[in-house]
Amino acid sequence: MWPFDLACGSDTDPSQEPPTDDAARTIRLLNAAADGLRNQLAEQAKQITFLQTQYTAASSYVDTVRKDNAKLTETNATLQTQVTSGMALIRSTYEGRVKFLEQNATRWQETAQFVMKKDELTNDDVRKKASLLAVREAEMQNMRAEMVGWRGRAEGAERRCRELEGG
Repeated sequence: MWPFDLACGSDTDPSQEPPTDDAARTIRLLNAAADGLRNQLAEQAKQITFLQTQYTAASSYVDTVRKDNAKLTETNATLQTQVTSGMALIRSTYEGRVKFLEQNATRWQETAQFVMKKDELTNDDVRKKASLLAVREAEMQNMRAEMVGWRGRAEGAERRCRELEGG
């Protein structure tokens, strides 16, 4: 039989004598130690419950974070795909626009060169004609004067012919 059983009033061994002072003191010490251990056990049980609650909360938080991370990873992949396709669209639009503008610039350059060449030739032609204009006008004045002279002679010849005919 254990001293703890004796202190608790267990009467499993009636032949045993009542405890002596040393035995009673040992029993009190052991009972006090047992009470301390029971208190520690109750405190440990509270701590275990607290830690289990904290672990459950942390596990729930981790699950939530993992789900959020999975959603964010999916969203990130979608956004990266959209950015990639958007950049490709912008690039192709930009390249198409640049190509169009380069072709347009080339066409306008060719048109400008044609117009400048035509202007250069036209200006040369106009200058040549302008320089000849004064000469031609002088020649025309001379020819008119000659024509007047010839008319006068023709009229004179006609008069003479009429005179000779009528004469």
